[in-house]
Amino acid sequence: MLPKIADVLEVPLGYLAGEGINSNSMRRKKKTLYDLIDTYIRDAKARKAYS
Repeated sequence: MLPKIADVLEVPLGYLAGEGINSNSMRRKKKTLYDLIDTYIRDAKARKAYS
């Protein structure tokens, strides 16, 4: 899944993995991205359950 996300965001896979000079910043961004993905998955499951 991460390679697809990296492709969509047009960033290297290592960037998403938090490698490099801005690794602390990237960890926060990665957590935000994962939280967003989790929210979309949760909402999709809720819509499916109530439809």
